[in-house]
Amino acid sequence: MARPSGAGVPLLAGSWRAHPGAGVERRGAHPLGRRPPGARGALRHRERGHLPHGRPRHRRERRGAVGLARRRGGRPPGSTRGSRYGPGSGRGAAGGGDPRVAVRGVGAPPAGEALVSGAWITIGHPALLWGLAVCPLLVLATWRSRIDASRGRLALATLARVLSAALVVLAIADARVRWPTEKLAVALVIDGSASVSPREAAATRAAVPRRRIERDDVRWIDLGESAPSGALESELAASIDTAVALLPTGRVRRVVLATDGRETRGDAVGAADRARRAGVQVFVMPQGDHPAVDLVAVSGIEAPRLVRAGREVSVGVRLFASGDRTVGLHLQRDGVSVTRREVAAPSGTSLHDLSVAFPEEGVHELRVTASAEGDRVSENNTWRMLVRVVTPPRVLLVHELEGRSPSLSAVYREAHLHVDEVHPEGVPSDAAGLDRYQYVVLDELVLTSLTEPQQRALRVWVEERGGGLLTTTGMHGVGREPELLREIEPIMPPRAVPEPRPIELILVIDRSGSMMGPNIVNARNAGIAAVRALRPDSRVGVVAFSGEADLVVPPVPMTRADEVTRAIAGIRAGGGTNLAAALNAATNIVTDDDRYLHHVILMSDGESHPGPAIAAANALRYTGATITAITLGPRVNLMREISRIGRGRYHVTSASTSLPQLFVREAQFRSPPPAREAQFRPAVSARMGFMDGVDPSTDPPILGFTVSQIRPGALALLQAPDGSPVLAHWFVGMGQVASLTTATSSRWADAWRTGAGFRRLFGQMAWEMLRVQSDDNLELHVEALPGRSDARRVSIVAPTTATDPAPVVSLSRGRVEGVRLAVRPTAPGVWSASVALGEGFVVDARMPSSREPTVAGGAEAPYPAELRAFGSDEPSLSAIARAGGGRVIRRLDEALDDVRGERVMREARLALLVGALLAYLLGVLALRMPRRARALR
Repeated sequence: MARPSGAGVPLLAGSWRAHPGAGVERRGAHPLGRRPPGARGALRHRERGHLPHGRPRHRRERRGAVGLARRRGGRPPGSTRGSRYGPGSGRGAAGGGDPRVAVRGVGAPPAGEALVSGAWITIGHPALLWGLAVCPLLVLATWRSRIDASRGRLALATLARVLSAALVVLAIADARVRWPTEKLAVALVIDGSASVSPREAAATRAAVPRRRIERDDVRWIDLGESAPSGALESELAASIDTAVALLPTGRVRRVVLATDGRETRGDAVGAADRARRAGVQVFVMPQGDHPAVDLVAVSGIEAPRLVRAGREVSVGVRLFASGDRTVGLHLQRDGVSVTRREVAAPSGTSLHDLSVAFPEEGVHELRVTASAEGDRVSENNTWRMLVRVVTPPRVLLVHELEGRSPSLSAVYREAHLHVDEVHPEGVPSDAAGLDRYQYVVLDELVLTSLTEPQQRALRVWVEERGGGLLTTTGMHGVGREPELLREIEPIMPPRAVPEPRPIELILVIDRSGSMMGPNIVNARNAGIAAVRALRPDSRVGVVAFSGEADLVVPPVPMTRADEVTRAIAGIRAGGGTNLAAALNAATNIVTDDDRYLHHVILMSDGESHPGPAIAAANALRYTGATITAITLGPRVNLMREISRIGRGRYHVTSASTSLPQLFVREAQFRSPPPAREAQFRPAVSARMGFMDGVDPSTDPPILGFTVSQIRPGALALLQAPDGSPVLAHWFVGMGQVASLTTATSSRWADAWRTGAGFRRLFGQMAWEMLRVQSDDNLELHVEALPGRSDARRVSIVAPTTATDPAPVVSLSRGRVEGVRLAVRPTAPGVWSASVALGEGFVVDARMPSSREPTVAGGAEAPYPAELRAFGSDEPSLSAIARAGGGRVIRRLDEALDDVRGERVMREARLALLVGALLAYLLGVLALRMPRRARALR
């Protein structure tokens, strides 16, 4: 099999590939001193390995050119100042030469080539040149032979033998000579696919006969169309390869590719590069614009494949238009019209947004139809896409309200979330029980009302299972307990700094019968000590109770403190214990004077009816007073609960003698109030995704907030006027936690929750903070199969290579429920399957431990790919031309220009063998000629 013309020096013996030096070569500067048209491209051809072509100049022509150049002050064509190789060897910028020569030095030949009689040669098998090593042996053998010949004849015979051997070695090594020619062969390939107008293709072909008449030295090869007229696929690469194979050798070879550059199969750029390396230039002639075959096409839909039921999603409609025009879009869901809209589509590709919601789970179909006035092809105006819809997320809403639902319940249902409302006792005690939820809200809940197992389960669910948790304080203060949950909140209790305001202290002392003896004495002493420890600007009152509130002294200034101490000293023990009556009495006498910090100290040693007592404690809390409870004796849960409601402290002591110390400590300690009631609109200090469209400055005001401080590493999103966080967020382990320090259902939010920003904020926050499961990190890829347009490869990639067992994959082709798709492992943590494309499909996947799909993908082909775009693709055309060493042309004439001075490679094997034979015969004659012949002459 003959090797291709222009094959050059290989890297390894016996392997052929084009040598960089075997490309198109320019002879030198133009006689007029400027580079001829296309010289830059010819230089690029030579650098990229094109075959040399061209015609040698006659000696007389060169003399005329030399004289003309000298008369114009230039240099002879093909020469370079300082060149030691003579005419044709110069490689200057004006001569369009090889840049490698300039690196080695002016006039140096490229590596692997030699200059013989003004023509470059290449060696096909350089390894065989080692055969030249026989030449010294021939010299030695000839000179040491006993042939009776003169020294001159012996030298001639030696030279002839060496020359003969060298020529044989060069012939065997496949030496080829680069020789000038002006003969041209052009192959014309016309794109006949549906994206090119038949009228435009016919006009291009009709131009060939006239070119044949004008240039009879050009050999034309018309390959016809790259595909049957109107074909729905174009494979330009195969057409280029065919054209290269049909072009004759011994000529300058070029391919003219008339196309729009929109190939649907193959690799035209790679085929053009192969043609260039085989010594063929590829020129590209744009098609598809005169006229364009269509006006507009829907080339795709961009929308999530996996959607939660009820959630509105954005649908991006990708249009391709042949010019600026107005396009009507019609979006349908399962055949039901959703929206109609007119858009301005610019020339080329554009994306336009629509929106749609899916009310129920299952597989649903989206269909988009485009219409434009004068549109000629209707087949590409509709795109169909399948979407997998799963159940809405479940929200666990924990609250303590009786007889009504929290305000957030309606907000979440409006956001299409499934809500389960429970009281604290309904919270699961293990993380597995919380796995059925994606979001948990502790709404205005005192966190200590949750048991320790419940608290631990919530923390594990957030940190280790990626759960999303929202806590709202309501009107409760931010305390340090329970630590299990407080440690994962983005807020902390406020700093304990001295409170500048004086205190209004009310002492509530139990004088029931169980307090007889030392207990009541120490209780009286403790009350008197607390009064005497107050600042002069303070106020103090007292309530003594048994079955009822027996002694009530409203708060008085310290100038009348003696009245209070005398009332305390007169307290005597006896009767029952009624905490509700005592707290109600304190509520009645506490003032609403904002100049004072209101504080109540409740001391008791017994139990009471919890219901009325809790109600009375709540009523006292709403006055703004804090409650500190002190139990004399064993711990009493009711007293602890009252202190929690009152946002105060709880003390337990078994020795009545410690009561004075506790009373004085509580009377002297002033901390900031746990809550501040003031009308304000929070300021935005930072933003996250769920705050899009939320502007608190335009919403109704908030009426109060609990004081706290931001935890290091957390982000304060909304702030109160004093800088306290109102809404904070941070990531904890695999999950995330947000805290709101105001109310959602209590009176502080009465105005705020009527605004649209309230519903938008909490609805979007829930969607953004949904639980992230470990198998949510599954990746699903749908890719085209090499060489096949009717199938796709579906690959599922697990987050770790140790994932086992295989994921559960479902395939759906319509609204019916999908079927199980068998996948096989192709790599650690990777499973794949081949799926026939058909009209389209959607694939979803989940790990066996998940209840529903966590990832989805798909593909569609509602019409042939050839119709998705039309008109010439200039970037693609330029890439093909660059790879083929040609350029983008507008007329066929441009492909026939710039042929002078090019060269082609020609085999020299026969000439070398004939020369070797003649040299051998010369050597034989030199040795065999008798010596006496010389004497006779």
